[in-house]
Amino acid sequence: MKVIPDTSVIVDGRITGLISAGELENADILIPEAVVAELEHQANEGFESGLSGLDEIVQLQNFHKEGKINLRFVGERPSPEAIAHAGEIDAIIRKVSEESRAVLFTSDRLQAHVAGAKGIKVCYIRPEQE
Repeated sequence: MKVIPDTSVIVDGRITGLISAGELENADILIPEAVVAELEHQANEGFESGLSGLDEIVQLQNFHKEGKINLRFVGERPSPEAIAHAGEIDAIIRKVSEESRAVLFTSDRLQAHVAGAKGIKVCYIRPEQE
């Protein structure tokens, strides 16, 4: 299975949780460069979510080294203007998911709704606080 995690499931640790539980064992995890750029931007702005998200990517690297998953980084790094515009990063992530023919994993209800409306395979993981 090819999986594209968006920023929401990386920041909240849900994707690493699914891997730890064996639910995504041997999956191809494709991290969009847009996700990395968004996390880096959040960290530079002083938001803890940026650092915790980058820590989750380090954990994904560890899973890759252990042979639990295959990990690749895909897509183009977005421009600073794209990062600044609300919704643009999500659109880039959806595009990468569609082009890769991967399932988009998200905890963002709007992201899931838009992806579904565009015919993109999506797995909505309800946030724990809902």
